[in-house]
Amino acid sequence: DSIDFCENHGLVVGGDNQDSLDLTAYLSSHRLSGQEAYEYVESRVDIESYINYQFTELFYGNIDWPGNNNRYWKSWRPGSKWRWILYDL
Repeated sequence: DSIDFCENHGLVVGGDNQDSLDLTAYLSSHRLSGQEAYEYVESRVDIESYINYQFTELFYGNIDWPGNNNRYWKSWRPGSKWRWILYDL
């Protein structure tokens, strides 16, 4: 009852997806090579969680990914960041 939980391309599993959609829009319209853009994304995404998720999916060669089986969540607490959930390997 106190998290936003999304899957694939911002589909709502629980909570709300507006923050996810805002982040996706930002990523689509900004290059992350600049420090300011990277810091913005880092303030919204748990980078370590994202890297661990990507690495694990690649390591195990999940054939039903990356276009599917993406789940991510964040708490409603101020300063909370998006984190990824590994499932369905």
